[in-house]
Amino acid sequence: MGRVTHADTQMMMAYLLSRGSALPYRKDGLIMHLDAIQNTRGGHNASATTWEDLSGVGMDVALYNATWGADYCAFTGADNSYGLGPKYPFASGGVTIEVVFSMATQNINTGIAGWSYYGASSNRPTIFVEYAKPLCVTGEGSGYRDMSNIALATTTYVAFSITAARKNAVAYVPTGIPSITGTTPNRFRLATYGSIADANYPGYGLNGRIMAVRVYDANLSAAELEAHWLIDKARFNIPD
Repeated sequence: MGRVTHADTQMMMAYLLSRGSALPYRKDGLIMHLDAIQNTRGGHNASATTWEDLSGVGMDVALYNATWGADYCAFTGADNSYGLGPKYPFASGGVTIEVVFSMATQNINTGIAGWSYYGASSNRPTIFVEYAKPLCVTGEGSGYRDMSNIALATTTYVAFSITAARKNAVAYVPTGIPSITGTTPNRFRLATYGSIADANYPGYGLNGRIMAVRVYDANLSAAELEAHWLIDKARFNIPD
């Protein structure tokens, strides 16, 4: 077999989707999989108040003041519009978070998905957006990675592992992100940055939509992130 090109990968993903293999993501190490098209384990439910985890781990997320579209969950950006999930005991030392989202407007800091925590704390892998640049942090003042500005109201795929990162078609190399081992000190939060309580941190909410979230207790490679990006691009109509 000759060299597999980017076009070959696109054709392969399109074929898998056309054959009904709608979720051909890596399964090994997957601990949370939220998908707005299949927002419950039984399919799509437009009135669901819990976004059900498809990974099999049981990391369901309770929703507060969120509304469903056919392929997204919309949040208002207000302090009472967010999602709340469980803690997780990371074991491998690795972590990967992937999110497909769009923003209508942005606060200075906007929580997207992860175990965010406002204040000194370790083991809090999180994707949030600061001044239109996606970041990943794992502890107060610890590693992060700037990316190029995201466009408001444009669907964006962002992913971070300790060893690889991506924003849509562009790959990045993370810097200064330490390993994750042990139970997160706070619960998972969606569309908000967290406070010391289980609720959200005022003024840090997402005014926008989340289409998918996947979290791994493992470091996905750059090639795996590219493959997932291509699946999400087709599944959620992400522009180039």
